Amino acid sequence: EQCGTPAYIAPEILRDQGYYGFKVDIWSAGVVLYAMLYGTVPFKANNMTELQKIIMKAKYSLKEDISEEARDLLKGLLEKDPAKRLNIS
Repeated sequence: EQCGTPAYIAPEILRDQGYYGFKVDIWSAGVVLYAMLYGTVPFKANNMTELQKIIMKAKYSLKEDISEEARDLLKGLLEKDPAKRLNIS
């Protein structure tokens, strides 16, 4: 069952692949970090269907307003494949 703010939901949740706590939480942390750095969430749409499509494609933009290291961190946190997403180590 989905719960939480739609713009923060990880792609695997939208694909009904289950909730594997840490990887999903890492995704949400990436959305939070993006919002802190850019002042807006990375995934926006006019309706839920479009928002889900954008999230499942992990379609977002990284502007040069932040450091390369911060952009690299965001790319790792917002990786659509949970197996490739950053982990604690």
